[in-house]
Amino acid sequence: LSDDKTMLWRGEATQYEAATENTFNSSVIEAVVKMMAIENVRGTGVSFDDVDVEDEGYSYVLAAAQYGIVQGSEGNFYPERKITYLEATTILVNALGYKNYAVSGGTPMTGYLKVAGDIGVNDNITASSDTLVTVGMAARMLLNAGNANMLNVSFSGNRVNQTKGDTLFWEMQKIKKGSGILSANEYTSLNSPNGVGDDTVRIGSFEGNIYNTDSDVRYLGCYVEYYYQEVNGEYTVYYMEPVKNKNNIIIIESENINSFENNTIYYNVNNKIRRENILPGTYVIYNGKQTLEYYFEKDGVRKSIFDVENGDIVLIDNDNDGDVEVVNITSYENYVISGFDMKNEIMYDLYDSDKIINFEENDDNSWIITDISGAILKFDDLKENDVVSVAKSRDGEFLRAVVNDEKKNGTVTTKRIDDG
Repeated sequence: LSDDKTMLWRGEATQYEAATENTFNSSVIEAVVKMMAIENVRGTGVSFDDVDVEDEGYSYVLAAAQYGIVQGSEGNFYPERKITYLEATTILVNALGYKNYAVSGGTPMTGYLKVAGDIGVNDNITASSDTLVTVGMAARMLLNAGNANMLNVSFSGNRVNQTKGDTLFWEMQKIKKGSGILSANEYTSLNSPNGVGDDTVRIGSFEGNIYNTDSDVRYLGCYVEYYYQEVNGEYTVYYMEPVKNKNNIIIIESENINSFENNTIYYNVNNKIRRENILPGTYVIYNGKQTLEYYFEKDGVRKSIFDVENGDIVLIDNDNDGDVEVVNITSYENYVISGFDMKNEIMYDLYDSDKIINFEENDDNSWIITDISGAILKFDDLKENDVVSVAKSRDGEFLRAVVNDEKKNGTVTTKRIDDG
């Protein structure tokens, strides 16, 4: 659930929502403690029989116990037990400072669930108290908790004062939230094939660095909410996701594409033909780069960029006016990796010796490898026999490849690549 800071920094909550495996007490506690920036808390007087000082998660459990976020049961914490929805809710409500409200609101189940509903912790979550929490549910609950206002407690003599503070993200991490249309990334802009600088995004009038994710590629053209931090005048975006009520998005898989004629795309939905007009001024992104050219020659045949054999076309209405503002086309060519030239960062195709992927030598910043969540991987994480679906921009300066094997799914994103 967590990596450098928390699961939130590591990838997209919307991507994690597809993850159906259950998560554990220790994983949720680690994520919460890191999100609250209290992992270095030290103290005495709190211990659990089943958590040893040598255990990897000892410091997180200790910090959570010191802050009253967890109390265990019968002297145990049960770190490897699958966590229920009520247990996860209890942890997050306690972390936000609402424990007294929750325990005075009836039974633990009714009190904690009511408070969680009031402050938004369980927004977009449907579960009963004993439902086992999946990684996807935990991701959404953590994001909700980060956006919830904390309850601050202070003492004046015998008097206890409780006041609502700012969001957990701001109080504990100085993370701010903004929103706008993601109009440019390192590789391209909506209105130009030129990007805005290494690891940089433009959202509305905001510009900042993007941290450890490929969301700037996946969500280009969408109206997004983003979370960022300012340090010494430098802005870093840690997370973004499309705003559901701001975007109307249609994803057309390649097998459902019928034709493209007179600036109109025809596609199949439940055996019926639908169409969408591509109006003048619509921004078109082809394999990660803006383009004004809808047609090209291949093997002596005139083809349209809308003739996608393997991939999809994403139609984005980012202001809900009924018109498509952005078309994002991804067209793949398949490779099977037979081997590597690690020194020169070259990948070879198993079935065609003339097909290689040649990354520019000695440029560590020219490519990005991610897993299915958008988290960054390394070049040497790729393995022989991986099936790689490659999408290359028309100018050859940007390449994205989806990597599939039994152990991992991910993407490789790169620029300035020579194939040959």
